Amino acid sequence: PEDYAGAWVADMRAARARGYSEFVGPAIAHDTVWLDFFLKGCEGTTDCKEYMTYLACHRYRTDCGTYRADPEDAGWRDDLSYLLSMYRLMKKYNARGFNIKGIVMDELGCLQSDWWTPAAQPDQLRYMKEFYRDTIVAVRTGAGGMEEKILKTPWLMPKGPDAHAPDAHYAE
Repeated sequence: PEDYAGAWVADMRAARARGYSEFVGPAIAHDTVWLDFFLKGCEGTTDCKEYMTYLACHRYRTDCGTYRADPEDAGWRDDLSYLLSMYRLMKKYNARGFNIKGIVMDELGCLQSDWWTPAAQPDQLRYMKEFYRDTIVAVRTGAGGMEEKILKTPWLMPKGPDAHAPDAHYAE
């Protein structure tokens, strides 16, 4: 992942030449460890920090038909842990000289168990309601006591090792 920082900067320079002024890092669907190592590589790549305006992520699930915004639901806890990991990466790298403004969730999706075929529309709507509206939007608007519910949810933890740990390397 660290080796991709130079190519990413070249793309962002081209975008800036076309008038863009804010940029989104590589979008990650599941592997926040990859992003940590990419950002570590970005630290040593000229101009990379200045182009990293937002982090981006996707979420795909195969359990949308049963998904619930509830501490008992393992899928919901997994989504929250994923967002916690992204948030911690933003905080970590801002403390290391970046100026990341936020996290962009640019794709949410539901798939069948083959991870390819789209899930049925009612399942997709359930996930959007439970995770997006009843969790993310509720936290952003202060509605429904969701923030308190999340704070009391056990087993929320960041994913993966720290790219700056001694002897850390990315295992593909």
